[in-house]
Amino acid sequence: MIREAGSAGLYIHIPFCKSKCVYCDFCSSPASEAVKKEYVSALSADLKSKTRDTRQITTVYVGGGTPSCLADGEIIRILETVKGKIADGAEITVEVNPESFTPSKAEEYKNAGVNRISIGVQSLDDGILARLGRLHDSAQAVDAVKLASRYFDRVSCDLIIGLDGQTGQGLKNEISVLTSAGAGHISCYALKVEEGTKLAAMVAEGYKLPDDDRISDLYDVIYDTLKGYGYQRYEVSNFALPGQYSRHNYSYWTGVPYIGVGVSAHGFTGRERYGNLCDVGQYIEAVKAGKSTVSETVKLCDEDLEAERIMLALRTERGLNVPEFNRRFKTDFYGKYSRAIMTSVEAVCSDGDYFRIRPEYFYVMNSIIIEFLP
Repeated sequence: MIREAGSAGLYIHIPFCKSKCVYCDFCSSPASEAVKKEYVSALSADLKSKTRDTRQITTVYVGGGTPSCLADGEIIRILETVKGKIADGAEITVEVNPESFTPSKAEEYKNAGVNRISIGVQSLDDGILARLGRLHDSAQAVDAVKLASRYFDRVSCDLIIGLDGQTGQGLKNEISVLTSAGAGHISCYALKVEEGTKLAAMVAEGYKLPDDDRISDLYDVIYDTLKGYGYQRYEVSNFALPGQYSRHNYSYWTGVPYIGVGVSAHGFTGRERYGNLCDVGQYIEAVKAGKSTVSETVKLCDEDLEAERIMLALRTERGLNVPEFNRRFKTDFYGKYSRAIMTSVEAVCSDGDYFRIRPEYFYVMNSIIIEFLP
């Protein structure tokens, strides 16, 4: 069993949803209320085990799937399991979908100590939502943002770009509506066609999606529009008003250890990454039998950790803290990576202690970052 001593983040996976969206390849599926209840019991037991040696939990993220599709009281039950481990002032986030987020759920989450809500909006175009297989319409999405804003100071919305029929003006309008409704944080992800999804089958049959150049243009619209509203891009896909950034997500990009609990959840100990079983039934049986729920582990050597630190840091607006990097890995960043820096010299810059990608090159960062990897 893997245990992390000291401070850590905590990710909890809820693998249930009412129906599968056409683009989704996450570990999620519809399930009966009986299965959900049995899973929550196993999850709670696994939480106790996985956090036993953790001094304190600094951030909690309950994701999915759709956590808000659990019955009333289940989120409280889950969080009560680790209540004594959660640090004062910790950020506690729950993901919700508009069609299953209700006033009673908002009240429950607030009472459970949740202080940040992340809403799967994806789009405010009803035609696009229908094609994606979403169960809500634009009006429900806006109502969900307004509801969350009445209960929580921090509200985040997810948007997808690269959708059929999406326009720059449409995205501007959506951002205006969401910011007015109370979203202080907006995550913007480019649509990916994942193998085995309904979307992949649609594309194979001739369904057309925007090309990379068009998606890049839409991303620029998102960036310019949110910047105009006072949002800072602190990571390539994430924008927030001052003080509204996601501490849990930011910890991923800064190398903070985190515990992954639940089906398909992943964790990071500081020297090792691990992933849990991906089958709900197998996971429940493993917990009942007192067996490990971990299905795979990857031990990271110093070279791996060094490459990860560069890759993750360069995804952020701030970039890589070079003095800190040199101390940690006992190296000279500018000397060791001089060839990679020269290859991308127009796209990168130094700003005090930080080495970073210039803002105008963020959407093509993968081609830059790869130059720094072994």
